[in-house]
This record gives sequence, C-alpha cells and structure tokens, in this order.
Amino acid sequence: MNAETPRDTAMHPADISAALKKVGSSQAKVARSLTRANGEPISHGAVHLVVSGCMASARIAQRISELTGIPVAQLWPGRYPDLELPPHSIQESRMTPYNALVTELLLAADKADGRAAQLREKHDAGLEIPFGTLEDNRAELIGDLLEAIDRVQPGLGTRLLNAMHPLTSDEDATSGVPA
Repeated sequence: MNAETPRDTAMHPADISAALKKVGSSQAKVARSLTRANGEPISHGAVHLVVSGCMASARIAQRISELTGIPVAQLWPGRYPDLELPPHSIQESRMTPYNALVTELLLAADKADGRAAQLREKHDAGLEIPFGTLEDNRAELIGDLLEAIDRVQPGLGTRLLNAMHPLTSDEDATSGVPA
C-alpha cells in the first residue's frame, strides 16, 4: 500500500524549526507566547511534540503558522482541517481584542528579537556597529510596536506617537519625519 498519510507529507521538524529561526523565533518563544486557560505558559516540550508531529494542538500550530508565515496546511497537511479555512474566518470566530493585541505585540517583539540578534552577532564577531545603528534599531522597535497597536485599534498608535513627540505636527508624526 502506497497511500501517503498527512504525517508523511508534513514539513520536516528541522525545517519548521529553521523557519522559526529565520523570523527570529524558536520553539521556546512559541511556548512563552501561549498560555493555558489557567494562565500557565505552554511548555517548550508541548511545542516540540507538535513540531515533530507526535502531538496535535491547533493553538500551537496556528501560532507557528502566524510567526513563520507558512500556512498550517503546508506545515502539517490534513492534520488541522479547521485551520485550513481562509484565515479571516478563523480569526473572526476566535480572536478577541485582547488576543489580537497580544498577537500583534508578540509578532512585533519577535521581529525586534530578530534585529537584535543580528546586531549581537555583528558585535560578537568583532564587527563595528555604525554610528546611529542602535538608535535606528530603537526607533524601528517603537515604530513596530505603534504599528501593531494601530492594527488592533486604528489611530491609537498614532496618538501614542504624538504624545511621545508633543512638539511635532500631526502630519510630521504620522509620516515619521521630525519637525
């Protein structure tokens, strides 16, 4: 019998881990970004079991898909049929404003972690970090966080930016150009 099972066609666990690493994340970060109903964090071991295909968890699979940008159907074909629906139908049914904000902030933090890791690698390799690079990194981090907030509550990120820079005009603040 030559029929492939969903597990046979799933991405290799090492490829999934590599995809997480490429976006500055890891199985441990996935675990820290999710909590159980009682507020306790998901264990790193649970994430590992999902990545390796030994355990099923739609929440963990969805989080990995969100972080890597790889559809669940490509990561684990046929294993999570409910997650293979168009993304908007899943998000509309399960996403609360709080979860949306946390998800957006975690994605922004993961992006910042990736940039920080690149800077640390350069520093650790003895390479010179050009003047202003750290300040640019901080500004990008703040911009990413404010954009994440804006995606959940339109206008709130811009209000916070305006509060951070009260002496600039609204037009300058929204364009990111100081007055």
